Amino acid sequence: MLKSSKLQNNKAKQQKLKPIDEQLRLLRYKCEKWAMIKDSKIPFWEKLPKDSQFYKHYMNLKFAKDINEAATAQANEDRELMQKVKEKVEH
Repeated sequence: MLKSSKLQNNKAKQQKLKPIDEQLRLLRYKCEKWAMIKDSKIPFWEKLPKDSQFYKHYMNLKFAKDINEAATAQANEDRELMQKVKEKVEH
């Protein structure tokens, strides 16, 4: 509406639009900053296409690694439990 007004000259229009432009510039800056933060927090494999060979290979390796870590943790927990049982039986 301000831009299409024919009663005011360009300088007067610019003066009225200046605070609005500043707010828009600030909002764009904030949006860019939030987009960069969001992008940095998303793991790289979630950005890959789900049907790509690299994504499938990476997810298979990640799945196997997670299972291996869980099995190792469970084995360590079972070992500690058996040692405690052994100590109680010996006393």
